[in-house]
Amino acid sequence: MGITGSTDVGDVSWITPTTGMIMTACVAKETPAHSIDWAKQVGMSIGHKGMLVATKVIALTALDLLSKPEILKSAWDEFEKRKKILKWEYKPLVPAKIEYPKYTLEAKEVPLKTSGGS
Repeated sequence: MGITGSTDVGDVSWITPTTGMIMTACVAKETPAHSIDWAKQVGMSIGHKGMLVATKVIALTALDLLSKPEILKSAWDEFEKRKKILKWEYKPLVPAKIEYPKYTLEAKEVPLKTSGGS
């Protein structure tokens, strides 16, 4: 059984080239995600070592992109080609302009509903 999960990068990937997730060993195999066991393990040496590996991969990737602009150009070329072939059009679910309610510092008295008689 493979590890599954999700991130918020989906919307970002519609407007700019993105890369896949970096997976490093920070916990023992088959440790349930978002569990106390997971939290304990990432605070131990295995967690620190795995996070250092991920940090190095991200840093070296950034270095490659900054020092070799042809890689970045190639990513953008492929991204635009795929959008054209697949006829991608990004339509965000959240509107571009959101009007938020105005809050005041005045407290309003709200009647409490009680269950039962009178």
